[in-house]
Order: sequence, then C-alpha cells, then structure tokens
Amino acid sequence: MRLYLRRCSLPAIAILAALSLVASTHGGGRPSESILPATTKGFLSSPNPTALREAWERTQLGQLVRDPEMKAFVDSFRDQLKNKLTETGKKLGVAWTDLEGLAGGEIALAVVANQKGLPATVLVVDITDHQDQAAKLMAKVSESLTSQGAKKSEQTIGGETVAVYDLPREEGERKVRQAFHLVKEDLLIACNDAQVLADMLGRWNGDAKDALAGQQSFRHVMSLTADASKGLTPHVRWFVEPFGFVEMMRAAEVATAERKRDIFKALMNQGYLAVQGVGGHVNFSAGGYEVLHRTAIYAPAAATGERLVLAARALEFPNGNGHQPPAWVPREIASFASINVSPAKAFAASKSLVNELANDPKTDKSPGFIDDILESIKIDPDGPQVDIEGEILANLGERAVVITDYEYPVTPQCERTLIAVETKDAEAVGKAFDRLMLADSTAKQLTIGGVKVWMMTDPPPAPVLTPAAVVIMGGDGFILIGDDDDAKPKDERPVGDRFRAPNSAWAVAHGHLFHATHVELLRKVLEKSADPKSLGDAADHQTVLTEMEKLGAGENSFRFFARTDEQTRPTYELIRSGKMPVAETMLARVLNRFLEEPRALEPRSQKIDGSQLPSYDMVRRYLGPAGTFVTSRDDGWFITGFSLPKRAHVEIGMVPTK
Repeated sequence: MRLYLRRCSLPAIAILAALSLVASTHGGGRPSESILPATTKGFLSSPNPTALREAWERTQLGQLVRDPEMKAFVDSFRDQLKNKLTETGKKLGVAWTDLEGLAGGEIALAVVANQKGLPATVLVVDITDHQDQAAKLMAKVSESLTSQGAKKSEQTIGGETVAVYDLPREEGERKVRQAFHLVKEDLLIACNDAQVLADMLGRWNGDAKDALAGQQSFRHVMSLTADASKGLTPHVRWFVEPFGFVEMMRAAEVATAERKRDIFKALMNQGYLAVQGVGGHVNFSAGGYEVLHRTAIYAPAAATGERLVLAARALEFPNGNGHQPPAWVPREIASFASINVSPAKAFAASKSLVNELANDPKTDKSPGFIDDILESIKIDPDGPQVDIEGEILANLGERAVVITDYEYPVTPQCERTLIAVETKDAEAVGKAFDRLMLADSTAKQLTIGGVKVWMMTDPPPAPVLTPAAVVIMGGDGFILIGDDDDAKPKDERPVGDRFRAPNSAWAVAHGHLFHATHVELLRKVLEKSADPKSLGDAADHQTVLTEMEKLGAGENSFRFFARTDEQTRPTYELIRSGKMPVAETMLARVLNRFLEEPRALEPRSQKIDGSQLPSYDMVRRYLGPAGTFVTSRDDGWFITGFSLPKRAHVEIGMVPTK
C-alpha cells in the first residue's frame, strides 16, 4: 500500500470526470453522510458540481484539456475513463453519463461494507428543482435495462416502493446482481444491496448514531480540513477508512486468500491500524492556486495512551525547521523532498514487520530474521564484520532528502532518484560502509568529484534485502518484501533485482550518506561545483516556499517541491511513442494501475494513438510548480498541498527547465 503525495493531475481528472458531468445549483437536500451507514469505507462527494466544473475550467489544466491540439488524447483518455466508470454503472444500473444535468445539489458516491463485510456501492444525488428530469431518467434507465435483459420488479424497502432490477449475469458470475432505485423527497438513490438501502432509509430522520456523519474518524477529518479551509467551500470532499476499505475489497477477491505473504495483514498486526481515517477537501482555481488540497490523517492514541506501537512507530516524523535544500542539490531537478526521520528508530521499530513477513518472529529461542542477519554481518569471519546498528545507524542524523530527475532521451526506466541521510559522524559511516561494500562482489569502486563512490554493477544473485539497503530506502524496502500487487505477475524478477538497479550507487559526502538509483544522478550531485547555484536559488522554488508560508507552513515533518512540467514530460513522451504500458515512472505506474483491466495478467495495451499528440513544449506551458507540507500532530498528520499556475514563476524570471 503506497501513498503518493506529490501527484495531483490524475486524481483531479478522475474526480472531474466522475462528478462534473452533472450541472447543478446548490440544492437543499440532506447531506449524504447523514444517511450513509457507519460502515462506509470510501466516500467521494461534490457539494456543488456546477461550481466544480466552472472552477476546473478556469485552471490552466482545464485550459490544456480544452486545447484543440489535445483533443485526440483527451477524447481517448475520456473513453478509457468512461469504461472504468462504467464498471460502477454496471453495479448500480445507472451510467455516469445518465446523470448529466440532473443534480440540483450534492452528488456523492460511496462504497459500503454490507452485513457480510462485502462491498456495496451507493450513489446519492440531490435533485432539488430537477424532479422532472429525475423521473425521465428513471424511465429511460428502466427501458434501457429491460432491453438488455434485466428483469424489473417492485419491492417495499424501508416503507418505500423501490424499483428492483435483476441484471443479466456476466461470464463467470454465479449470483444474480441486483440494482435498487428510488426517489425520496429531494434525493435519488441507486444501490446494489437491499439491506444497505434499507438501513439508509431507516436513518432518514438524521438522528441515527450509526451514520457516517457520526463516525469519529469522519467527523475529525472533515472538521480539521474545514477549519484549515477557513470558510472556503470545497469543490470535492473525500474520505477513506484505509484498512477497512482494503479488507472489504479483498473479501470480494478469492485470489487474495491464496497469498503466501500478506503485507496488508502484517501491517494490521504491526500497529498500522492506528490510522483510522484519511480524507479532506479539494479546491480548483481558488486563491490563486490551480489545485489546493488539505488532507487529514487520523491516528489517535489507543486506550493505553500509546498512539503508535510495534512497527507503526516508524511513522513517527518529528516536526522541525531546516527544510531548505542543501547547497549540493542541483538547481535543475524535477522534485525535492525534505523529511524529518530517525533512521535508527525507524529501523528498530520495523524489525517486527520484517520478521513477520519473513515468517521468523523474535522469540526466546530465536533472535528473529532481521537480527539474525545483523548478527551474521557483524561476526561472520568471511563477511564484512560491520555492526549495522552501532556503526551506521547510530551515526545517521534525523533528516533525509530525496530528489528526482529524468534521463534523456526518455525511456521506460528514465526516472532517477537519490536519497541522502544526514550523518552525525561521516567518517565512521564511511569506514563502515567501505567494509560493507568490499564484501560485496557486485560493488565497484569509483571516484567522482574527488569522492569515493560504490557502484553496483549487477543485481544480487538471490532475492536478498540487506539491512543497509533497508536503512536508506526505508519503508519501500519493506513493501517490496511482500508486494505481490494483488497477486498479479507484473514483475517476475526476484525482489533483490527489483530493489536494486544495476547501476545504483552509494557514497558518503557533504555530511550525508547517499544512495542513487542511477550513478549519473549521484555524479550530477558530486560534480555540482561547476554550477554554484542550487535549487534554493531558483525562483520557482522560492515562490513555492512563499506560498507554503501563506498557507501556514512552519515547523513541519515533510516539505515537498515539484516541477510538474518536468515530472509529466517522460510519461507524456512515452505515450507519444506508444510505450506507456511499460513505463516505470511513478506517474506512469499510477496511470497504468488506474487504467488496467481487472485481474489482468499481462501489461495492458496502449489504446491511445500517441502519434497525434502535439510537442511537449506546447503542453508544458500549462504546468506550474507545486508544493506540499506535512505537519505531525498528536492525533495524526495534516497535509496541505497546492499547484501554481505557470505564470506564478515565469513572471518573476524563472526560465523553464529543458
């Protein structure tokens, strides 16, 4: 399970496609959360879809989508997105396109756990002043479904007469799917579970304590983001109970029960259930921002008084200042992140998670998988004899820096990442690391910019995840141990091969321990002396910092800066060349996962004719810089993020990077 904080364009497009189809005014119906059950695991709502559409069209991204040169791409992407949304339409018997012009207020989509813990889908539309259109829609839907073989009947549920459709079975289905439709007062409701619908109708007076609105996690998230928004009405609200949502969706998938390694179950066992809710507000074209989002992560203290226990203690990120880019960070990079974290504490906390994934927990008779490896590295006469925890971890500081850039010409593997952790005793770390690398037959020593560099010439012969690698790569290393990606054989390379690129590199320099996925990015850092200006001098970075301060940034645990035009370019060029399905940039992976067919065993085929796309020089004019900052709280974390119009930094003299 991964959380992507720096990408906003894909979710924005998906949300707009799902919600801005419906023209509306602000209606007077009851809020959807007052009738949705407390077992709602996922919630997406637009209080006023017309305001959402108009705001989106004012953004430069909205202008890009409407640019005639983008028509072929936008139409093709919209068709693929419509196909994805059609899956929801099949469950409810109502297509998203049917809703155009229907809503008079809020439109909300929710995924609810039914009495068996399986997912049920609910659509709630405020049809204030649109009752005639709603009646016509119900007649149209009825005619369409029956013509496709659905059997229609009526049933009394919760004292209301409900239209019930037994939908035609699809290949492989054993049970008949049903859709339930009704209009009650100013709300149109479509649902695919009779009991969930009955429960919703039972809360109509709004007094039920088991409604979504009564859930502490939902109330906390919505209240916190509303307070931070200072009266700004959101264009989109959303909420997810993360572990409940995944558990519910997995309950519907037989294949997940056959997994040999289950990272999700391990995370639950290791204290990550502390995260009870995630959600917030999204606005477009608000206060000078292209996109402005505020997100709350709710992780309150348990009854024992402890908030994070076991491996979840690795989520302790202290707030602090000092997030300015170090002088060695090149000016021309795509993104920069500064993170306050103690590698020693995070590593110690995560041991129990690694042990559980390795099925070798620590006991009175066994030191456990990870401690056994550490001891072997420390005392094996044929090994490096390095005390990882005492010589390396204990001498690392409490700040990590992550930068990304891209290798040109663009290839599916062109994304490059460098992670650097501050050192308290660089000499001690360097000596220990030298011994560690000398014992590795795949490590080759180089000298770059007068600095000793260790480059990994080949992947390790077996799927081995070394503790040193885990220290630097952090949680992603743990994820890879058990990441079977819904049991799909997308990448059959051993874990070690996937974890370490053949030309990755390590070095100790500038008071940091560096790890780069590509040695050339490390070279770019170490040979930076030829260009005395760093990222901190760049006008667009300074502009983003100023906006962060306006939005309340102070002592934070994370700070992120991104040039979205640089981040988007490789994926765009891969689409143009027809290589999008095999692209390995982070944005491409998100897009591919979103657009792939359910349970597909092979990479999807690209359905877009990329040759029709215009030059990227036209596209980049619409993509400005972005920033995000995270503040750790006693009850979780609060995230504020935004993207700026291109002009925000062009006007003050920033020349776009290549």
